[in-house]
Amino acid sequence: MKWFDYVLIIILPLMWGVVNPLFFSFMATDSFVIIYNLYAGVITYLLFKSWSDFRSAFKKVLIIGIISLIISSIISFIISTLSRKIEALAASSNSLYGGGIVSMFGVVNWWVVFASGLIFILMPLLISYLEYLTPVSENGFVRNNYLVFIYSVLTLGLYQLYWLWLIKKALAKLNISVISLWWFLLPGIGSILFYSSFSRALEQITQRKYNSLFLILFLLSGGLNVTIIQTFLNKKYLI
Repeated sequence: MKWFDYVLIIILPLMWGVVNPLFFSFMATDSFVIIYNLYAGVITYLLFKSWSDFRSAFKKVLIIGIISLIISSIISFIISTLSRKIEALAASSNSLYGGGIVSMFGVVNWWVVFASGLIFILMPLLISYLEYLTPVSENGFVRNNYLVFIYSVLTLGLYQLYWLWLIKKALAKLNISVISLWWFLLPGIGSILFYSSFSRALEQITQRKYNSLFLILFLLSGGLNVTIIQTFLNKKYLI
C-alpha cells in the first residue's frame, strides 16, 4: 500500500520534528532525547521493511530523517532563543515566574536535537548495511549475528525469545523437535529444561558439544548467548 507509506512519511516528521521537541523541552533530559530517536529510527525502518526491501526502507527513513532533522533543529533553535530572552528578562526583573519558565524551556540543547536526528538516520543505515552483508537464509538459520546482538540490546533481551522461536521453527522443518517456549514461564527450572532441549537439537546441526551449547545459553546474557550461537550457525551454513 504505497499511499500508506507516503502518509507515514508526512506524519512521522511532524511527530518527531514538531511534537517531540516541544514535549521534550518540558519533560525530558538530553540523554532521553537521544535514546528516543535511536528507537524511533529503528522502529520507523522496521515499519517500512520486508525481508527483501531494506534499501528502499532506508531511503524512506532517510527522507523522514532529513525532514525531521531540519524541523527539529529549527524548533529547538527557536525554543533556545526564547529561553535565553526569558532568562535575561527574569534576571532583570527578579521574576520567579520567569525563572520557572526558563527551567522548563531550557532542558534540551540544540546540538542534542541535531545529534539525535543524525542518530535517527544512521541507526537504520547501520542495520540495512548489516542486513545487506548477511541476509536471512531460506532455511531460517542464517542471519547477521551483529544484528542479533543489537536487537537483543535494544529490546532489553526480549528479542532473544523471538530468536529462539525462529530457530525452533527452522529446526522443526528438519524434523528436530524442541520443547515449547512456554516453559520459560516456569521460573528457574523452565529455562533449564528449554535450554537443555534446545542445545540437544543444535548439537545435531552444528557439530558443537551439548555441554558447551547449554553453558553458553544458560550462563551468558545481554544477547551474548544467542549471538554466539548465531555465529555457530552462520559458520555451519555459510561455508
